[in-house]
Amino acid sequence: MQDLARLHLFLIYAREEIAVARELKFEIAQLGVQVWFDEKPRRDRHVFPAHVRDALIKCDAAIVVWSQVAAESIWVEGECIGARELEKKIIILCQDNTPIPLHLKPNFIISFDSQQQMRTLLNGVLKKTDFAASNTQTDWQPLYSPGNLRELPLTNFTHLDVEHSARQLGFFEKRLNPAANGLRHEYDTLENLRIIHDYATGLAWQVAGSAHTVNLPVARIFIDDLNRERYGGYTGWRLPTSVEVLTLLDSTCFAHGLHLDPGFSSLQKCIWTADNLNETQYWCVDFKQALCFLEPTYNENFVRAVRTLEVL
Repeated sequence: MQDLARLHLFLIYAREEIAVARELKFEIAQLGVQVWFDEKPRRDRHVFPAHVRDALIKCDAAIVVWSQVAAESIWVEGECIGARELEKKIIILCQDNTPIPLHLKPNFIISFDSQQQMRTLLNGVLKKTDFAASNTQTDWQPLYSPGNLRELPLTNFTHLDVEHSARQLGFFEKRLNPAANGLRHEYDTLENLRIIHDYATGLAWQVAGSAHTVNLPVARIFIDDLNRERYGGYTGWRLPTSVEVLTLLDSTCFAHGLHLDPGFSSLQKCIWTADNLNETQYWCVDFKQALCFLEPTYNENFVRAVRTLEVL
């Protein structure tokens, strides 16, 4: 029988439902467990706070206050994924009939008509569940943030440098790091399907890019035009570094024939990066072959611009 006084629970909820979460925290605490509940303001959707990560690592299980609002919350999604990656037990408290995504893989789902019924059902789950396995993992590889990825271009960047980047960060490249699976993304398509935000890396990408291949000088003009026109309402667009493009490569070749999420346009099969070996040879990435390769600046490839999401 589980000693409830020793249990630490992490409460996941949508910020719009903080009043409901406070009430549920009080009800759950009546069982004698300790409930971690984050009430700090979160102005930035793109950075996973360190205090949240640390609390998630230390908890025995995560309890999700589930509803339609929660299903639409990027924070609920991120914290659920974090709990799953840490192999924590996930208990979902259903407030309505909103479908639960399969990838959340909850251990328990509790539907209830009253707070008393919820306490009774949760009490039974907590007492009968072995949470020891949830505490065996002491470290967690967090989601990538802008600080993890190099956004400044490098010169004299060699094949060995590309290979080191791919292996060190665990990114897939068919020749240099074929055993890797690639990054697990958190994509969100915005601005009339023209921009994809990846909350796993803190980067915003063009869904498409240039309509045709161009040489590198013209690629830079293309970037300048995006910033002058405030593409998607923003400036700060640039050529991606090779390591940023490596984040897009997937070990799976999808139905459109590319190692790239189908949410992106399939037209831009090879794109320029901002890194070079020398002044006349720049690195490019081929999404069809899943390879990085060098191209003379006068050759032509597509452009897909990137920008770093703001950290407030």
